[in-house]
Amino acid sequence: MRQRMQVTSGSIEQNAARPLAVVVVEYAVAHDIIGGGEAQKEGVEETATGADAIALPPAAVQMLFALGTMTERVVIAIFGDGSAAEQAFRSTWHATAQELKAALAAGRDSRQELEELFKRITLPQLICCVLPWRTLVDLPRRQRALRLAKRAAAAPTAFARAVRDARKARKDFHGALSRWVGQATLAADPVRIGNAQHARVGREVLIDAEWNDAGELVRINSLATTFRAHDESDVRETETKHDKLRASWRWSPAIIDHQWAATYVREVWWPAVQQRGLVPASTTMRHAMSMGTIAWFINPTLRSGKTPPVAGAYLSKALNDTWGDALLAGMREMGRDDIPDTTVEARELWPIVLGPQKIRHLWATYWWGLRGPNGPVRVHRHGAEERTCGQHIARRATGDVDKTLESHYVKCRSVMLEAARHPIEHFDHPSAYHREMDATWWLGERIDWASRWRDRTFPLPEPMRKSFLAEQARQRTRKRPRVRRRREAYVLPNADRSAA
Repeated sequence: MRQRMQVTSGSIEQNAARPLAVVVVEYAVAHDIIGGGEAQKEGVEETATGADAIALPPAAVQMLFALGTMTERVVIAIFGDGSAAEQAFRSTWHATAQELKAALAAGRDSRQELEELFKRITLPQLICCVLPWRTLVDLPRRQRALRLAKRAAAAPTAFARAVRDARKARKDFHGALSRWVGQATLAADPVRIGNAQHARVGREVLIDAEWNDAGELVRINSLATTFRAHDESDVRETETKHDKLRASWRWSPAIIDHQWAATYVREVWWPAVQQRGLVPASTTMRHAMSMGTIAWFINPTLRSGKTPPVAGAYLSKALNDTWGDALLAGMREMGRDDIPDTTVEARELWPIVLGPQKIRHLWATYWWGLRGPNGPVRVHRHGAEERTCGQHIARRATGDVDKTLESHYVKCRSVMLEAARHPIEHFDHPSAYHREMDATWWLGERIDWASRWRDRTFPLPEPMRKSFLAEQARQRTRKRPRVRRRREAYVLPNADRSAA
C-alpha cells in the first residue's frame, strides 16, 4: 500500500525555501508514485508520525492545494503515457486532494459561524438600513462637523486647537466616506475581493459623468464595472470565464448614491491622487479618471514597503479592516447589542466571516436561497410585464454556476426560517424589504430613502429611526431662514406729542 504525502512541521521547515511543486514531485518519485530517477534526499522528510503532524491554516491549505493541482498537471504532461506509474500518481493525488479539500472546508467559514453572522445582518438590511443610514445620518453629520470646524479654524481669533480640530474633522469625514464607498461598492457589485481591490477607474470601474471646462467633476450619471470573476482554486465548478453577462455590470443607483460617490471622488480620491504624485501636476481630474491606472478603492495614506500592483490601492488587510469596521458599525447602529466593541474582538469571535467576500454569501443566500424562482417584476408603461427570477440574479451577480451556489454559499436556511417567525413588518423578517430589493435590480430605478424612512410603516430598527429623525430636525433648523426684527421708533400719541 502506497503512502500518502503528509504535511509536517519538519517538512515545512526544511523545505520552506524550495518550490512546493518540486517537493511534491520529488516525493512522488521517491515513493515510486511516478518514474523518473532518484529524488534528492536532503530536505525531504518521510511520512509524518505522532505529534510531528500539524494542522495548517486555511490560507496555507488553499495554497498547497492550488500548487499541488499545478504539479499534477505538470507531472501528467511529462509522464502522460498511460502507464501504471501515471495511474498510481493519479489515484494517490486524488486521495491527497480530497484530504486537502476537506481540511480547507473545515478551516473556512463554518456553517455555525455563518449563521451567527446572518442572525445580525442580511443583504436587505445592508441595502435598506445600513447604507441609507450612512447617507442620511452618518455622512451628513460628519460633513456638518467638518464645516463647523473649518469655520472655527478660519476665524481671525482661532487658536491652534481649532486648526487641529479641523484636521481631525476632515480625517474623520474622509474615513467615513472611504468606509461608505467600500461598503456601497461591494453591496452593489459582489465581486471577489481580489477584483475589487485592484479595480482601476477608467478600466474596470466605468464612470459616466458630467464635467466643467476645467475638467472637474460636476455630477455622476451612472457607474458600472467590467469585472470577470476569476476561478477559485477550490471551486472547480466555476465557469466565469465563459460568462458574458457578468462582463458588464451596472451599479444600482438605489444602492450606491451618485451624489455621495461624486463627493468621494472630489474629497478623497482626487486629493489622494495628487498628494501621492500618481499623475503629473498638470493632469486634470477628468484625464486621471480615464487613464485606467489608478485604483477606485484608493488609500489616502501613503504606505511604504509593499506596493499593490494598482496605483493607490489598499493592501488586502487594510481593505478587509475597512469593510469590517463599516459592517460592525452598521450592525451596532441597528441595535445589535451582542456585537463586539472592536474589530479585533469581532475577528476573534468570527475569524473569517467578516471578510468582504461574505457579501457574495449575502447575495446568494437572499436571491438564490430565499427568493429562488420568485424574482422582481415590473410593468412598463405600455402594459408589458418584465420578470426575472432570484436564481438568475444570484448566478449573474456572483458569476458562479448552480452547483457552486448551492454548495458554497446558501448555508443559512435555518436562520431564514427562524426570522420568518417575526411579523412581516419587522425588519428581521426575510420578506420585509422585497419591494425595495426588487427596485435595486431594475437598472435606473432610484429610491428616495428619506421618504421611505419618514414613513412610520417602513420596517426600520428603532435606533436608526431615532437617529434619522434627530438628523432631519437638525437639518430643518439649519435651513430655516432667520427673521430679523427691525427696530421701529416709538411714535407718541398726538396729545403726548403736543405736551412734549
